Amino acid sequence: PAAVAPNFLLAKIASDVRKPDGQLLVGASDQAVEEFLHPLPVRKVGGIGRVTDKILGAFGIRTVGDLHRERVAVSALFGEGSASARFLQRAAVGCEGEAEEAEDDDAPAQKGLGHERTFRPVPWEEAGALLEDLARRVAEDMERRDLRARTATVKVKLRTFD
Repeated sequence: PAAVAPNFLLAKIASDVRKPDGQLLVGASDQAVEEFLHPLPVRKVGGIGRVTDKILGAFGIRTVGDLHRERVAVSALFGEGSASARFLQRAAVGCEGEAEEAEDDDAPAQKGLGHERTFRPVPWEEAGALLEDLARRVAEDMERRDLRARTATVKVKLRTFD
């Protein structure tokens, strides 16, 4: 799948939305970004997992549009000025990262590192070898950055991308 969008966050989401074969162009205007992003479930945004989705859902925030409309509530819920609140508010308008704050000494520590690939259907034996290769790459990255892991996660999507 291929997607063209104003930034990586939007391109990744657009690519995911059109899997396995589709292509998508997200325009650069605020209106085009909003029309694409706001109807989507919050879980389509990378970095919003099950726990955050559940918290947001408890407050009726199910789509990215809801997230944008309820930004004051999100700020109060996650702590005004917190990294989580800032991330959610930026994601709701299709912005990625916080370049000007990334250099702060108070910036949150890195929470995740990984490698992700989409493969053609393969037998489980071959999939095991591919997973070993990806795990080796992650381990090498962690060693280079002097990071230690508490949890390892493997995400498997079936042909239906469920």
